[in-house]
Amino acid sequence: MSDDRRTRVRKPDAEAVLVEIKHLSRERRRAVSRRAWRQMGRTQWVLAGPLVVVVVFFVVALTVYPPLYVLFGTAVPGLVNDAGDKGPVSTGEKVKALGVWIPWMLILGYAVWASVRQRILRPYLAIDKDGVWPVFGGRIRDGLAWPQISAIHVVGEGDVTSVPVGEAAAPFVELFPTNAVKDSGPATPLDAMVVNAQAPSPRLRGKRYVIELAGPSPELDGAIERFGPGKRLVRG
Repeated sequence: MSDDRRTRVRKPDAEAVLVEIKHLSRERRRAVSRRAWRQMGRTQWVLAGPLVVVVVFFVVALTVYPPLYVLFGTAVPGLVNDAGDKGPVSTGEKVKALGVWIPWMLILGYAVWASVRQRILRPYLAIDKDGVWPVFGGRIRDGLAWPQISAIHVVGEGDVTSVPVGEAAAPFVELFPTNAVKDSGPATPLDAMVVNAQAPSPRLRGKRYVIELAGPSPELDGAIERFGPGKRLVRG
C-alpha cells in the first residue's frame, strides 16, 4: 500500500455492495493527467523522449511489417529474407513472421480493450469489509481502507452540503480521509474526485473525495453500517 491506499488491481469481492457512479468528467481526467506530467523532473523528460520514440517505432513495426512481409515479401522497402537480401521468401519465413505477429496482436488488442473497457463499462463504488473502492472497467484501481476513512457522508438530492454546486451534483458520497489528501505522488483515479470545501464537522478535513452517484442508492447506508460501523456521518 502506498500513500495510504490499496492500489492493487482486483475484482470486487463477492460480498461487496456495488452502487453505480458517474463516469469521471473529461475535465477531471485532464486535471489528473496534467498533475502526472508536472511531476516528471527534467531528467525524466530527457529520458522519456527517446524512449517514447523507440517504443512507438517498435509498436508500429511489429504491427505493420509482419503482415506486409507475408503478403508482399521483400518487395516492401526495408524488408529482406533470412539470407539478408531481396530474394524470394519461403513458406517457413512467412510462418515465422506470422508467429511473431499473431501473439503481438493479441497482446496489443487486449491492452486496447482494457483501456476502452474502463471508458465504456459503467463504473461502480464497491463497499466491502476492507473499505470503499471505485471500480472502473470491472476492476478496483484505487480506494481507501476503513482505517483510512474518518467518515462517510451520503448526500441525497436536496440534502445540506458544503460542496459547491459546480464541483458535484447530488446524489454523491463524501469520503473524509484520516490523513490529509496529498498533491504529490502517483496520480490515481481517486485524485480526480478531490474537492476542497468547508468541513461538516470540526474533526474532519475539508479536503475530501466526492464520488457522484448515478442515482439514488438506498442500499448504500446499510452497506456502510454493515461494513464500517460508526463511519457514516449523519447531519442533523
